[in-house]
Amino acid sequence: MTIPNNKELRPLEHYTALYRKLDITEVSSRTRAELSADGSKLTLRFFCQAVQIAPPSSTVSGFITAPDLPNTEKILLMRYLLEGRYSEPTGGFLAFREFPKAAVYNTTFQGRCVKRFTHAFANKISKWSELMQELGATPVSKFGDAAFDWAMLPGFIIRFVIWEGDAEDAIAPAGRILFSDNFVTAFSAEDLAVIGDITINRMKAAV
Repeated sequence: MTIPNNKELRPLEHYTALYRKLDITEVSSRTRAELSADGSKLTLRFFCQAVQIAPPSSTVSGFITAPDLPNTEKILLMRYLLEGRYSEPTGGFLAFREFPKAAVYNTTFQGRCVKRFTHAFANKISKWSELMQELGATPVSKFGDAAFDWAMLPGFIIRFVIWEGDAEDAIAPAGRILFSDNFVTAFSAEDLAVIGDITINRMKAAV
């Protein structure tokens, strides 16, 4: 089942209505969301936070019961619960353009995510490195001037790499955003662009 990324006035309600039709055991098995012993809720670790999600049979509006997340993040999680599938990462990372149907969004992703990330942090890499460690990301020493792996969900890793550049040698600052290869089974290219936005928003909010 492929579910369009609905951008109408009330997209969260749209996805909630679809979620009501699902079986909670199937959702837990497919996504690796933790099912409580009494079957009353699901829990997903989202950027190191335990996000509690009511079962499809619940009347809770929006289904995310704690913590209170921005609607963009709620919608992303709901889309994962609806059609995502967990698979084990193999250790490889993919650029955005390598994902299915990403070509149409690549220019937008480079501007909206990669350039925004580079512009925000390339001239303050030391501060960015401290920030990423505070956010629970793991340093990766062999890439760029600084690089971090940040788990969005368990097993789903986003790698940020940044280069400061050198004005004297006319080398411009640069950045890269890569995704662990299991994102292919769980998120669409359009979702990845949203993920780029979400991660950078979280970085900037933590400054």
